Amino acid sequence: MKVQYIGLEEINGPLVFIKTPKDIVFEEQVVIELKNGEKRIGDVIRLDKDITTIQVYQGTTGMNSKDIKTEFIGTPLMIDLSKQMLGRVFNGTGKAIDGLRRN
Repeated sequence: MKVQYIGLEEINGPLVFIKTPKDIVFEEQVVIELKNGEKRIGDVIRLDKDITTIQVYQGTTGMNSKDIKTEFIGTPLMIDLSKQMLGRVFNGTGKAIDGLRRN
């Protein structure tokens, strides 16, 4: 079940903190949308009664705690695997960052 939350409590390095919404789980994938429409991926790394901690894989540079939409996807971050991935370099969200193009 997708849950959307608006605003953040705090930003500290690659971590963001929000008041804990209902019906979210540990390691759940999170899509964070900035005011300009840019989306960043993260996941729930700590789930307390009052505050939830989210690690943002693309960093928090340019984020404002008031103008953020956070959507909890309901599943952990997953990527498809294939033999063409062997020897490649990927970022934390599973996108190739080695500059190679393979079909």
